[in-house]
Amino acid sequence: ELELTQKEKRSVGAVSPGMQITATVKLSRSVSENAGPLTEKLAATIPLESPPESYLLLFQSPWNVRFGYGRNWHIFHQSDAVSVLRLIDKGSFIAQCNISKIATVSPGQHTPEPQFQADIRKALGEKLAKITKAEQIKTNDGRFLYRVTALGKSNGIEMTWIYYLCAAPDGRQLSFVFSVESNLVEQLGNQDLGIIQDLEFLASGRAPTKAASKDK
Repeated sequence: ELELTQKEKRSVGAVSPGMQITATVKLSRSVSENAGPLTEKLAATIPLESPPESYLLLFQSPWNVRFGYGRNWHIFHQSDAVSVLRLIDKGSFIAQCNISKIATVSPGQHTPEPQFQADIRKALGEKLAKITKAEQIKTNDGRFLYRVTALGKSNGIEMTWIYYLCAAPDGRQLSFVFSVESNLVEQLGNQDLGIIQDLEFLASGRAPTKAASKDK
């Protein structure tokens, strides 16, 4: 048996609200008379090392899309219009990813690349210094992926913005924006591309709903 009382006073963090907590946990265990489903034979079939993808978390939104992401990414905000993830490494804020649903186009089509770049210039405004690279990323499943890298300044800080236009074969579209201080680009590495390449547009159907809490 165990009874544990834990008290915490947490300050506001990059991905968590401030709170004051007192939690009491009581645990009681006893030896079962039933051996259960875990046998020596079954235990021998369980691999001792897990594949890297088994450590990923799953993001699935009401837009019927999903992708896997690393455990250093945290969902900071989510609404019907936008989802925001933040990358935290050893307690330090590294990058932010904004995901937005954009207008659906005809099947097999996508927002024209010049228009996407024009939208980026308009969104960044005076913060934009230059667009350094624009390229299409090849896929083998019919998706259209287009990446634009932009440099500039925000509040006097050198910034890098990596934009992605993602279009499904049926015309559904998403926009991803990875914002990172330019001196932290190396720490971001290829994590942005890993998320984009894992993106799946699911078949249309009833969207998942948010869990509702019940007052006692």
